[in-house]
Amino acid sequence: MDVRTRLKFYNEALQFEDVFERVVKYKNGTDIRSEVLKEIVARSGASKMSSPNLLGSGAFGSVYEGSSDVVYKMGNANDNLGYLTYLRLIHGKHSPHFPRITSKDLFYCEQTGKAYFLIEMERLCRYD
Repeated sequence: MDVRTRLKFYNEALQFEDVFERVVKYKNGTDIRSEVLKEIVARSGASKMSSPNLLGSGAFGSVYEGSSDVVYKMGNANDNLGYLTYLRLIHGKHSPHFPRITSKDLFYCEQTGKAYFLIEMERLCRYD
């Protein structure tokens, strides 16, 4: 993907800035994905862990282990405008049909146009 297209997606992701509680902006070419992974390690309290434990991944995101009742969902905000719309929909709604979200952060770099989200949410159990 060229820089122009990436910046277009970056601007679209910023339209969802109101959904996030914290927005972290980088001005240089920082590897944002690795910064988000460091944030997961710091929040999970596992100081001995060099990288978070991956529980699963899909086409647009990955889920990492947190505590016994919390997981961290990380995804590319540029490619995930549908999920960002879903976050806006469930924002502030307390319903047993939606997962409980503890925090929502957006990390992005103005120079490259890359953006990642980090969602701390309740661990859902499989229902068979």
